Amino acid sequence: MKKLFSLLAALAVVVTLAGCQMVDPVTSGDGESPVITLVSGKPLSYEVDAEEPDWTKYFSVTDEEDGAITVEESMITWNTSIDMTVLGSYRMQLTVTDNDGNTRTRELTIAIVEDLTAPTVTLVAAKVTSFTVGFTAPDWKTYFSVEDETDGPIAVTDEMLTFSPTLDVNSSGVYELTIAVEDEAGNEAVRSIDINVN
Repeated sequence: MKKLFSLLAALAVVVTLAGCQMVDPVTSGDGESPVITLVSGKPLSYEVDAEEPDWTKYFSVTDEEDGAITVEESMITWNTSIDMTVLGSYRMQLTVTDNDGNTRTRELTIAIVEDLTAPTVTLVAAKVTSFTVGFTAPDWKTYFSVEDETDGPIAVTDEMLTFSPTLDVNSSGVYELTIAVEDEAGNEAVRSIDINVN
């Protein structure tokens, strides 16, 4: 009888263990962190005093088990609180944790700059664009005027002008005259006109 009791007690322990699932607390959950994707087309530079955008729109987050995760402002931190009125670079970090405790982070650098607007290139009216073979080339610089919102008028120089193909006053054809001009902040404007030689 004593042996029978011991056998039944051992069997009860086996049945009890079989009904329990041992879970490693370190690896519990799906083990896959959320995937953070940067939304394309979002600017990383803003002019000083620009309206602050909704930074949560810069990211999309998906999780293998949880599906789409809504990005909230509380998930975003800055190395220095961003100030749209102060020039500089600001590092933004998004931290997302799924329902299983898996975490992923992603960083972006946002620049606040003085000038993001390219110069405006205007074609000067009444300039001749069709010539006969053997003509004397005019001063092509006078074909354009350039104005910048921050820098004011920009003088056109020969170095800003190119022809494609290289202009040959003795050969008929269509030559594309292009001006490429930068303001002091490095914003570039490009404009082209066709010069016809017959």
